[in-house]
Amino acid sequence: MNNFFKMSLVAAAIAVSGTATAGTFAGNNTVKADVTANENAVIFSTEGFAKLTGTDLQLAPVISYKLGAAYIIGDELTFTFSAAKDAKSVLPTTIMVDTAEFNLIAQTTTTVKYRVISGSAKAASLFVVPQQKTTAADINDSAKSGLVFTAANLDGLTVAASATKNNGADVHDVDTTTTDSGAAANLLSLKTTQFGKSTVTTKLNAVVDQSAPTLGKAFVIGTDDAFTVTYKAPKVMPVKALLGADDGVNDLTAAADSVAPIMLIEATLPIADIAKYTIKSSVVGAVVSSAAGTIPANADITITYPKGTTVPSDTVTITPKTGASAPTMGAYTFAAAITANGSTPLASAAANVGAWTTAGDYVVTIPYMPFGTGLSQVIYANNKSVSDVEVSAVATDENGTVHDLGVVGTAKAASVAKLSTPIKNALEAEGFTSGKVAIEITFRGNSTDVLAGKIQVHSGYNANASDRGFVANTSNGAQ
Repeated sequence: MNNFFKMSLVAAAIAVSGTATAGTFAGNNTVKADVTANENAVIFSTEGFAKLTGTDLQLAPVISYKLGAAYIIGDELTFTFSAAKDAKSVLPTTIMVDTAEFNLIAQTTTTVKYRVISGSAKAASLFVVPQQKTTAADINDSAKSGLVFTAANLDGLTVAASATKNNGADVHDVDTTTTDSGAAANLLSLKTTQFGKSTVTTKLNAVVDQSAPTLGKAFVIGTDDAFTVTYKAPKVMPVKALLGADDGVNDLTAAADSVAPIMLIEATLPIADIAKYTIKSSVVGAVVSSAAGTIPANADITITYPKGTTVPSDTVTITPKTGASAPTMGAYTFAAAITANGSTPLASAAANVGAWTTAGDYVVTIPYMPFGTGLSQVIYANNKSVSDVEVSAVATDENGTVHDLGVVGTAKAASVAKLSTPIKNALEAEGFTSGKVAIEITFRGNSTDVLAGKIQVHSGYNANASDRGFVANTSNGAQ
């Protein structure tokens, strides 16, 4: 063999074997806003993973490593895992990269080593450890290749690569993942929530008509009111161990393992009137119920959704009944929260879902009025509008007892109405004859007439038919 031919062979060998040290695992930084994982990482549901036991067997992902150098006969590539693989793992005896035939020559619970026995592989080619197992049955199938780990070991599992040449004599291809692709590009599994965010996209905003002596039994516009909560899935949806789903290895479709969304609507709407409303959810199969709230007089409305994998979007419609079943409506507020089984929050930002306001009513508060022997009350309403106005009253005594006196009279248009006698009679009917009360008087009439300035109340009292006391109220100066 002449010298020129020998030199050509050496040059060719150098060109193939090279000295590059830039092997990497590819990362994917969209998995989480602040986390990079391997491009093939298995993404578990945080909530579903909590249902698993540490010994449950799981499937690792495909492992792809970009060679940082060319490989020829005698070069070896080793993968090292941060935790032990299970004995049911099956590794292919031969993996082809370009024309290089890599043979499995050794393995431990945490390492796998391949050696090139023929051909060559170019730098930047991909060495792929396949995953042919996809189901629970496949885990026990020795004919299908794939890495198997317990759930405890797969949780946060990482992989590193190292290489030698000359049958292990010298360092060859160095894994530079930590500097080139981000430290977590070697992360083979991670957990992220399967729940996104619910937002209120439309709110309750009905205006209750208080202009007629029906005490607010209708809306000014329309016959119902509704709010909508829209659910948006997380940016990255996990694919393994989803609550309510079967991924082939983890069956979490049982009711106890499924998502059971519940919407709780806390309303100031009186629980005594709840049967006078029809409340509907747009979600098929949802069940609507109600009960007394934290404040016993108020209503808590519960919507229980069908069990499944996620949180639904929903439009909830509230329709007051009519006729003899019509409720007495007022200015009510509504707040909603979505949880799983009433405890674990599944979605945020679903709090204030709107309120009802009233039109055509004007409230005047008399903060103090004495009753008893030798006392007489002076309460007059001056209605300066052009409409008759219905008058109702609620009194609260010194003990905090509330006396709903109902309708106590009518203030005729452009006239003065005496209210002290009907209020006193209504209190006596409630069993109250002596003491001090605060009185809230509500005037209901045409919404353009029942306004501050058009209705004024004069309030005071006489003691022993000789002394007179003036009591300021919110229509003439009291705050």
